[in-house]
Amino acid sequence: MSVALELEDQIDLSRGEMLVAPGKLPQISRHFLANVVWMHEEPLTAGASYLIKHSTRSVRATVTAIRHRVNIHNLQHLPATTLGMNDIAAVEFEAAKPLFFDSYHQNRDTGNFILIDPLTNATVGAAMIESALDSGSLTQIALPVLAHLPGNPELASRLASALRSRGRLVVDLDDRHIGDAGFAAALRATQLAGAIGITRRARLPISEIEAFLEAGQIVASTDEEDLSSRFNLAGADLDWSI
Repeated sequence: MSVALELEDQIDLSRGEMLVAPGKLPQISRHFLANVVWMHEEPLTAGASYLIKHSTRSVRATVTAIRHRVNIHNLQHLPATTLGMNDIAAVEFEAAKPLFFDSYHQNRDTGNFILIDPLTNATVGAAMIESALDSGSLTQIALPVLAHLPGNPELASRLASALRSRGRLVVDLDDRHIGDAGFAAALRATQLAGAIGITRRARLPISEIEAFLEAGQIVASTDEEDLSSRFNLAGADLDWSI
């Protein structure tokens, strides 16, 4: 059925927005906890990025933590760093934009979503939202924003492949149009997009990116074990074979 809706005030609405009655507002948050059923051969790992299809809205989201895996035989909560096919677990997410949702127990229509691999467009998981998370309850894994690998194009390429295989957005910051003057702005844009930048340039404009250095968000290392640890590449092995 085609429906026309006239609003009293001029409001910019588009597909994916939600209209609710006064007093029945949903939870609104970028951070939330959900029970995930994983349905793909490639494991889910903390730090990986996926598309969330929630109702008619699609947003990119990052797995910030796996709280526990559920033993389906006795419902015990087990520690987990990854999820394999058919595993069920409580997982924390951070979305690029706020979602409007209810817990699955209250409303199944607004309390569920599917996870989509942004590279293959395959549906890799289904989830039931438990609740929004405030900053005090987050166990977020903060990944670095930049890998500085001067003179190491092969290592940079393998790191980029390993990150992309785990669903992370990767940006090559060595584009000829990005000079020293524009590097800080490009790095900031990379951070806002939830991506990881990689550069092989010999020098960084240190004075322009001091805030990132102070926050420990830049990794300058050629040690593959250190890179695996800093970028949460669990199970990737040191050769990062793809």
